[in-house]
Amino acid sequence: KGDKGSFYRALLFRFFERLVATADENLTKTFEKIVTNSKLYLIENGYDDYVIDDFLGTLNQALESVKAKEMTIKQLINIFCDKMKSDGLILLMRMLTSGYLRQNEDKYKKMLPSGVGIDIYSKEVVESMDEEADEIQINGLISFLEIPVRIIYLDSTPKDEADEILIPKDAKKDKIFATILRRPKHFDLLYEKD
Repeated sequence: KGDKGSFYRALLFRFFERLVATADENLTKTFEKIVTNSKLYLIENGYDDYVIDDFLGTLNQALESVKAKEMTIKQLINIFCDKMKSDGLILLMRMLTSGYLRQNEDKYKKMLPSGVGIDIYSKEVVESMDEEADEIQINGLISFLEIPVRIIYLDSTPKDEADEILIPKDAKKDKIFATILRRPKHFDLLYEKD
């Protein structure tokens, strides 16, 4: 889907897709803990609870369906194709990323554009539905979720192979949670060949 939330959508879709496809109880518990702690985390970072409840509702509903083994991949796709639900989930991920960046300002302040503080950057860039994720947001969300991700970069530079990075840098390739293709202004989820 070509929009400015493609990184957030790809990563969150992969999370749910793995939950549905593998029924991995440890992964389900990890994600459930993230979801459970999200409301308090967001309130601590200045968000109003009534705003948070709307976005967490869709996430909780989907998670409960996964836990009850009632969610199918087709139902998951339908959630992410529903603009209102999908945008709410993306905004929630943006808010979690924003909160993480604020709480870890020292780690990210050198990456910020000159003269821009973390609060302004978070409000105007991270939380904006009109901005695609940049390196700071990518690193922030992956760090918040504590999952290893491989990002493959495609650009117009002539070369034999695409550039790729692992986040965190010391991630083991066989433990990668998601592989994401980054093209100019868009991200796609990639799958390994069987």
